[in-house]
Amino acid sequence: MNNKFTLLIVIIALVGFSNMAEAQNVNIPDANFKSYLVSNSLINTNMDSEIQVSEAAAYTGLLNVSSKNIANLTGIEAFTAITTLYCANNQLTSLNLSSNTALENLECENNLLTSLNVTGATALDYVHCFTNRLTNLDVSGNPALTDVTCYDNDLTNLNVTGLVNLTELYCYDNQLTSLNVSTNTALATLKCHINQLTGLNVSANTSLVLLDCSNNQLTSLNASTPSLVRLYCSYNPLQNLNVAANAALQHLWCDSNQLSSLNVSTNTALTSLHCSINQLSTLNLSTNTALQALDCYDNNLSSLNVSANLALTGLSCAGNQITGLNVSANTALMELNCSGNQLTSLNVKNGNNTAFGFFSATGNPNLQCIEVDNVAYSNANWAIGKDATAVYSANCAVISIRGLANNNTGILISPSPSTGIFTVETNHVSDMNISVFDMTGKCVYQKHSPAMLSQAIDLSSASKGVYFVKVMADDHHTIKKIVIQ
Repeated sequence: MNNKFTLLIVIIALVGFSNMAEAQNVNIPDANFKSYLVSNSLINTNMDSEIQVSEAAAYTGLLNVSSKNIANLTGIEAFTAITTLYCANNQLTSLNLSSNTALENLECENNLLTSLNVTGATALDYVHCFTNRLTNLDVSGNPALTDVTCYDNDLTNLNVTGLVNLTELYCYDNQLTSLNVSTNTALATLKCHINQLTGLNVSANTSLVLLDCSNNQLTSLNASTPSLVRLYCSYNPLQNLNVAANAALQHLWCDSNQLSSLNVSTNTALTSLHCSINQLSTLNLSTNTALQALDCYDNNLSSLNVSANLALTGLSCAGNQITGLNVSANTALMELNCSGNQLTSLNVKNGNNTAFGFFSATGNPNLQCIEVDNVAYSNANWAIGKDATAVYSANCAVISIRGLANNNTGILISPSPSTGIFTVETNHVSDMNISVFDMTGKCVYQKHSPAMLSQAIDLSSASKGVYFVKVMADDHHTIKKIVIQ
């Protein structure tokens, strides 16, 4: 009887010890997760087949289980002292880190996450949870956060309220209809493009340097923060854009909106401006002397003056109604597309034509002459850059003179041919301003004759050849061709 009683006590003790041992082991149902932990001698210090609670709690520092084909991270809650968790590139659908109170760095990108709980991780410095299936993310309880990268999810709600240390927020390519960053006063970079935002106010973000809110549904944008250097708000239905307060702005992309006006007069640091596909009828760039790249194609511009923009290297103003364009002062220019306008004059003679990577002035039916550095070079290299009705010339003034020569305005020049001595006559007394040009367009003679019916001109010392005489008489003028033999 005593032997049986003793045996019973031993069995009960063994069962109790076994249950106690099981209770001290961390429950890790995912075989791949457990296999990694058990094989890691820094974690499994006794190198048995289990991870004890004491072993998990004692482990500090980095836990890297990325790309381990893990579907379930249950058991991670026992690792209360880890500061960094890398679990990217797995098949995780949920992740609860509310017990990991020492966690500072989290990378859980490229999973299948539909839920992420970091409410207890108050020391968290950054969280990278991009390319998952999250619809909601609340990190408002993580006041130490400086970087939240949650792009390429299905977020309809993102709460970053109260994160005064947040400097970087990447929440693009989601389904957000609203975003409140008014309390994130340290924010320097905000990328919220490819969402469904209808309004955005970053006026409180006085440290903001880069804002990308393109590809949304914005009808209002308040970006009046003086620190802003880069603003990308393309592909929205914006009808108004005020950048007057953005004195530090260097890059502005506002193309594909519904803007009818744009004032960049205070943006003197601007180096690139992309305002194409809008409804602009005027564009004043006189103060933007640092401008290097300008895209203003597909607007309603009838004129464009870039004479102050001497640093300009690329200009695309195609698809407007511009009648005259002169880029001769833009000696750094290497790309020009002014096709599809109403040009009647175009001066590209900037001394840098051989450095051009692209040139096109097609689709300008009224353009007869394009002034260039070298006619032979342009004919050889820019043959498809003009309409068949236009010619390249080193001096379009000569072409214009030839076109106007021999018009009839009551002014007679005779004789022609002559030895260089000829007379200019009008049909009434008038003041006459007479100029004579050679075939290169050079003015070789000028004279003002007050209240005259006729004026004798002596060019007998001039070389033989064809000349053009321009006569201004009262409000009339004429250009006549003469020949000196």
